[in-house]
Amino acid sequence: MDFTPEQIRQQVAAMVASEGFVASQRSRRLLEFLTEETLAGRGERLKGFYIACEFLGRGADFDPLVDPIVRIEMGKLRRALELYYLTAGRGDAIRVALAKGNYQPQFLSAQEEPAHDEVAPVQDGQPLLGRASVVLRCAAVQAGGVASDFAGGLAHQLAALLNRLDDVYVLAAELEDAASARFLLTANVRGDTQRLRVAVQLEDRLQGLQVWADTYTEAADDLFALEDELARRIVNRIADPNAGEMFRALGAAAGGPGAASPEVVVARFNTEHMRRLNDSAWQREARRSLEALVAEQPGFAAARAALSKALHDAFLLGEADRDAMQQALEHAAEAVRLEPESQHALAALTNACIALGQHDHALQAIERSVRLNRTGHSARAIAAVKLIMLGDAERAEALLAECAQAPGDASPIVGVGLALLAWFRGDYAAALAAVSRDLLASNFWGGLVLTVSLAETGDLAAARRSLSSVLAANPAFARAPGRYLAVSLYRRDWQERLLTALEKAGLSREAEG
Repeated sequence: MDFTPEQIRQQVAAMVASEGFVASQRSRRLLEFLTEETLAGRGERLKGFYIACEFLGRGADFDPLVDPIVRIEMGKLRRALELYYLTAGRGDAIRVALAKGNYQPQFLSAQEEPAHDEVAPVQDGQPLLGRASVVLRCAAVQAGGVASDFAGGLAHQLAALLNRLDDVYVLAAELEDAASARFLLTANVRGDTQRLRVAVQLEDRLQGLQVWADTYTEAADDLFALEDELARRIVNRIADPNAGEMFRALGAAAGGPGAASPEVVVARFNTEHMRRLNDSAWQREARRSLEALVAEQPGFAAARAALSKALHDAFLLGEADRDAMQQALEHAAEAVRLEPESQHALAALTNACIALGQHDHALQAIERSVRLNRTGHSARAIAAVKLIMLGDAERAEALLAECAQAPGDASPIVGVGLALLAWFRGDYAAALAAVSRDLLASNFWGGLVLTVSLAETGDLAAARRSLSSVLAANPAFARAPGRYLAVSLYRRDWQERLLTALEKAGLSREAEG
């Protein structure tokens, strides 16, 4: 059956806007791109090289044998389409199909079957080792029964949540490409109608290491709700853009196949840059690497977001001026334009706006990040802390309350937020309790709250000891505390309160020179 271009555009627009279409923002934009190219009569051009250059921003030297990004992205979109038409799109009059071996979409009636070209041979998949590529295996220890049903549902929910993330690639276990996926996530389920136990582990197949494992024992009262909850908690742990175990493993990679891929360069910076904040040589080298990567791949949103953060770090250290910070803002804004759902891009934009005093734009970026986050509470807790930095205590408190209701996602960042809120409200005892309860003294802001709370409650000897630890751990703050707080906090009165309390603990304002 033939459909008009307007009918096809309406169908695609409805899919892209639908919550039932479980796909990342990049996959949604890719579907729109393929559709428009086909309707414009350029469908024959939709080959790997054309898509890489025109949609993904790769250069003229793109080689699919080295970089399988097109095949990976098309696989993600194909699986999202298949899932949509099995669920939310069952009743749609028009079906969009991507036959294997062909990147040109077909627009069919519900009864039609797509025409299949001969499947192209699988290219060298070794570069997948440099990406957050994962194979899922969920199974019951004993076949049949509640445990088997639950394992199947959990696998479905894990795949659905992971497929929403732009930087994560889920590969079906039966595909040949699966052999070259970097990670293997397994979940073994056992139990009965009363209780289920799910043993989960994440293996880094390149390093031959188990990078994370946990066991969940839960009542089997509502299996659907339990599938949703466990999938969310697992995805938050392994794929959180700020601290997920897959990205930690990629960032820690010291060598081997794929270690120098663009994704590894970015992952290494994202996982290391705060720990190496006071290592000027490392920071300068990281900026050079990211600048070269952005020049080579200007459409690589994650690299632009990382470069924005690197320039922000330099500004925080006093090694860059406002012009560099303006460049950081421009890179972050472009990263958000390229990948509107990227948590890293939105975080970079938030940091740049705070540093440049753009309060309203920073708030908008934070709220967008909160609205888009679907996998867990770590990113929401970080957003709450940034809201505190902007002076929006009421909204921050509401977010922290949501995070605190999910003990399975417990994050020290929640405690940091609660401690900061209590201190700025003048409840120094509560601030001390939050720091002590969550052992936050090893975190910079936690250590800072501990210091100023001790100072305000009159325990000056303990405050001086805490301050000594804070300054030793963060020489950048020791060199210029006023500048550091001015870049991080929007409210000038809160900056002054912190500095005054730090003076009580023994910090000299002359340190700012």
